[in-house]
Amino acid sequence: MTLPEIIQLQMTGRLSEAEQACRAFLLTHPTDPTAHNLLGTLLHQRGLDEEALPSLLKSVELAPDSPHFRINLSAILGRLNRTEEALAHLQVAARQASHLPELHNNLGVTLEKLGRLKEAAHAFREALRLRPEFAEAHFNLGNVLRKKGQYKAAINLYREAARLRPDYRKPLDALGGCWTEVGAAKEAIACYRRIIELAPQDPSARSALLYTLHYDPAYDAGALANEHREWGRLFDGTATEGVSAYQNERSMDRRLRIGYISPDFREHTPPRVIGAALRYHDRNRFEVHCYSDVQKPDATTERLKGWVEHWHDVVGWPDARLDTLIREHQIDILVDLRGHAASNRLTLFARRSAPVQVNMVGYFNTTGLTAMDYRITDEYQDPTGETEQHHTERLIRLDPSCWCYTPDEDAPEVAPTPMLAHGHVTFGSLNKIIKISEPCAKLWGRVLTAVPGSRLLLPVPGGLEHNDAREMFLDRLSTYGFPVDRIDLCGKTDTRREYLERFSQIDIALDIWPFNGITTTCDGLWMGVPAMSLAGDTSVSRAGKSILTAARLGHLAVNSPEDFVDVAVELARSATALSDLRTTMRQRLTSSTLMDHRRFTARLESAYAKMCEDWIAA
Repeated sequence: MTLPEIIQLQMTGRLSEAEQACRAFLLTHPTDPTAHNLLGTLLHQRGLDEEALPSLLKSVELAPDSPHFRINLSAILGRLNRTEEALAHLQVAARQASHLPELHNNLGVTLEKLGRLKEAAHAFREALRLRPEFAEAHFNLGNVLRKKGQYKAAINLYREAARLRPDYRKPLDALGGCWTEVGAAKEAIACYRRIIELAPQDPSARSALLYTLHYDPAYDAGALANEHREWGRLFDGTATEGVSAYQNERSMDRRLRIGYISPDFREHTPPRVIGAALRYHDRNRFEVHCYSDVQKPDATTERLKGWVEHWHDVVGWPDARLDTLIREHQIDILVDLRGHAASNRLTLFARRSAPVQVNMVGYFNTTGLTAMDYRITDEYQDPTGETEQHHTERLIRLDPSCWCYTPDEDAPEVAPTPMLAHGHVTFGSLNKIIKISEPCAKLWGRVLTAVPGSRLLLPVPGGLEHNDAREMFLDRLSTYGFPVDRIDLCGKTDTRREYLERFSQIDIALDIWPFNGITTTCDGLWMGVPAMSLAGDTSVSRAGKSILTAARLGHLAVNSPEDFVDVAVELARSATALSDLRTTMRQRLTSSTLMDHRRFTARLESAYAKMCEDWIAA
């Protein structure tokens, strides 16, 4: 069989036949570089990159002057994380065929992967010089400039890529993320709605939209509920064909099997608010499984592994495979710790992989799934009679609080009250700036006006130099009438310890609205910083009230903007009172419901047992 005939097999998808024919061809033509390259390409198409590599290397050895063979080889080397080797071949190819825009684009991607952003930007610009309408190069250059803090240019590049290829999702995804980083919720929402127009059956796109809607105060509890129910309407009960029946024993006279699923079993929010349960579950009554989607395990991952009986790394597993494993384990209660945040597994829960399914911790609203039986909350976040109609789940109120905070064991010591040294009050928020809505900013402005000389410390993404997110953010606040001359901006910290140390610059934390802080509020309290929160009509806008009440600081959680300003003024009035509160804060927390780890676990276990009893009785 000739090479054109083999290529025809390849083009019609008959890859195994093409591979066999290519191997046979090489037996009689062992020095044909095109045949070696074709074999490597066929193996790659079959997902066999390691096996493809020797053939592609051989093709370059036999035809070192072929840039196309080097391009194919570099692609496989890149996929195998041999990035420096891939770069070397691309650089040679670029000298051999400098007229190819695709080659310069590939070179830029590889340089970006190595963190050589200036060189990557140069390569992408060369690709665009050769082909100005090259959508992928516009997108890739946007990614580099975004990393360098040049958000305005990145946004324009993403828009141009989307204009050139209206069906191209990547720039829209990136644009949504970019708008989120610079604090523009409405623009991010518009991007996600456009993606849904392109891919209406994509659950991840719809999840991204649902998560982002919580930043926009235009969406009240009813509007959010309707949006979530639409997700459930599309995906509830999907992909159940061939699913086996539960083999779980319908009896309470045994250990109940609890399964937790999350991509965040790492340095992230969920371990700080669910770690206590993993550590203190009663092993005589419960058998605990964790299904980990963690991409990059860390020290927190290893610590959590030591706390549970069964740990399963399931990164990259399709839902069907994980569903089979969960059913084999006969999990009684499957707990989702991610909700509609990125990399979620809600499509797995739509399969109803366990007889009882629970939403808690990682999300702050209904999932919209009727297959999700329960949501763990409390009376402060979801007052009885006010929020049931906004959920597809049954609400289980884990009173007095659904939160249980675990601080860093090596957290810095509480610093002195900044007001004592500075002579003025510093308010602050270390939450993402996307959470600072227009009404939130206006309320904070009222606080600054009511407390003469006070300052406000806020973070912006990346560093402060060569970063136009700062300018875009301040411009937005100015349109709200905010006194931006009283803001002190700080850049992103490199380590968690540096982040915790930053609380030493804040006298009083101002909670964001309507998307309250959760871990950030708890972290600030542990660092001695009292927080103030305004409750709204959504569950997430009452998270601050729930946390502060559990911390025995319920008087700092208010129900009206007027009270928010009044309490802020009262708090700021006395440096001595602030100092006393700061120095006694850790003692207050450790003796509060917020850090009563064993009782929290016992309340959760009682809820789990009742869920199983109801399932058995059904």
